[in-house]
Amino acid sequence: MGGGGLLGRSVVEALRGREFDVHSPSKNILDLSARESLPAYLDNRHFDLVVNCAGHVGGIGQNVRHPFRFARLNLEIEINTQGALAESKIDCITFGTSSMYSPSMPTPYSEDVVFAGEPDPGNEGYSLAKRMSAKLVKLSNREFGLNNRMLVLSNIYGPNDHLDLDRAHLPAAAILKTDIEPLIEEESFL
Repeated sequence: MGGGGLLGRSVVEALRGREFDVHSPSKNILDLSARESLPAYLDNRHFDLVVNCAGHVGGIGQNVRHPFRFARLNLEIEINTQGALAESKIDCITFGTSSMYSPSMPTPYSEDVVFAGEPDPGNEGYSLAKRMSAKLVKLSNREFGLNNRMLVLSNIYGPNDHLDLDRAHLPAAAILKTDIEPLIEEESFL
């Protein structure tokens, strides 16, 4: 799920051509913010594992301007996804982000401090939704006997990132804010 985004495309590319039957439906086919969408998609299909890369993401600019939108949409996605998979008894790998942790926490982070401190105001809504996702993973394991996992990424960047300052992830935005054109023209850079 979420196979069309930056992370999802990389996961799909890594799994295709191996011994896996990979399904990566588009948002038009599977809208995880709609509660009934995933149970309908799962009906008459059998999955051993779901890799959940879905999320409403954006750059720092969008996160700062729309914290409620990011919290609401990502909570809807996580609640709907974790709920449908738990009811179907399907294990899931989902992705978290280091932005779940408060910037006031010492590094390296440990799992027991994910709820300590306030999230970074630069992506508060998204961070809060990912914190809740981490809790949902644990609760569904306990209640439904699943073996779900959350993998926490320190950051993400790559060839499928949005290359505009309003929507880019931090590494791409930092590169965009750096005037590297004069460096590229110098032979020593090449």
